[in-house]
Amino acid sequence: AVLRARRGEGPSLIEARTIRWVGHFEGDPQAYRTKAEVEEGRRTDPIARLRRLLEARGLLDAAHAERVGAGIVAELEDAVAHAEASPLPAPRDALTDLFAYYPWSG
Repeated sequence: AVLRARRGEGPSLIEARTIRWVGHFEGDPQAYRTKAEVEEGRRTDPIARLRRLLEARGLLDAAHAERVGAGIVAELEDAVAHAEASPLPAPRDALTDLFAYYPWSG
């Protein structure tokens, strides 16, 4: 994908496959998968793998990774605070923008 982009051949789609580490809801017993599947997902997590690769190549150190992580946490906390401080939407807006309209769909 990098070489393709450098040659000016346009964008590429990169698929990073992973699994949810937690269930669908708080307290989900996750009976639909084994603990081994979850552990395998954690072990092969693409973000963790990228971090290990960057660290191994000397392109990322722990201090910088911690700063990035702290920035992400701060951004998420700001977003949650904003959402909690915002007024609730009107009930009539519950279905707004829920479905896409395609002119050819009638």
